[in-house]
Amino acid sequence: MHRSDRRRTGFPFRSLATLLLVALPQTPALARPFTVAVSDRDGAPLAGVAIYFEAVDSAVMPAGAAAAASMDQVNLEFVPRLLVIQRGAEVDFPNSDTVSHHVYSFSAPKAFTLPLYKGEEHSPVRFEQPGVVILGCNIHDRMVGYILVVDTPYFAISDATGQAVVDGLPPGDYRLAAWSPEFNDSLPEMLGRLSMAPALESVSMRIDRLRSAPPAAGNSSLVWGEY
Repeated sequence: MHRSDRRRTGFPFRSLATLLLVALPQTPALARPFTVAVSDRDGAPLAGVAIYFEAVDSAVMPAGAAAAASMDQVNLEFVPRLLVIQRGAEVDFPNSDTVSHHVYSFSAPKAFTLPLYKGEEHSPVRFEQPGVVILGCNIHDRMVGYILVVDTPYFAISDATGQAVVDGLPPGDYRLAAWSPEFNDSLPEMLGRLSMAPALESVSMRIDRLRSAPPAAGNSSLVWGEY
C-alpha cells in the first residue's frame, strides 16, 4: 500500500520512496515500539537513515521539554556523525580528542561557532528551528557532522540491518519522513501519511534518493600535532 500526503509540511514532498505496511497480531491501543525497515531500490538494508513521525493531530504530541543530546569529537570525527533531536533541544559538544577543535555551522536553522577548545569548555547549544544543520571544524576540514532538528519526539536512525525502532509511538495519524547525509539533496523526504491502527507494528520503505557514491572526505587544511 502506498499512501501519499501532498499537504505542505515545511519540506517539499517527493514521491521517491515506497511504503509497505505490515499488520501483525492485535495489540492494545497503547504507545509501543514501532519498527521501520529501510532499504535501497534493490532491497538492500540501509544504515544511518533518520526516520521520524510528525503527528497530524498536535494533541498526540507529549508535553514537556525536548530531551538533551550530545555530539562528541573523537579521532578527528564527530560522534555520532548524524544526530536527530527534537526542536528546542540543547546539545553538548564535548571534545574527547587529544587535540583542539573549532566547531561551527553556517546552516540556516542554526548558525553558531565554538572557538578552539578541548574538553567541555562551552555551554550547550539550543536548536530552535527544524531542518538540517551541517557541522564542521575550522581546523580539520575533513570533519563533518549532521544534526537533523525535527518537530516531533518520535524518531530513530536505522542500524546495520536497516531497522529503525521508534519507542513510545501512540496510535494516530502521522506523516512519515526520512533523511540521510547520503541523500542527493539536503531536504528530508516526506514519504506519506500513515494511520497507526493497533494492528500495525511495522512498515517497510525503499528509498531512491541516494547519491551514486558517498562524498569523499577531504584532507585537513592544517596538520598540527598539538595546539
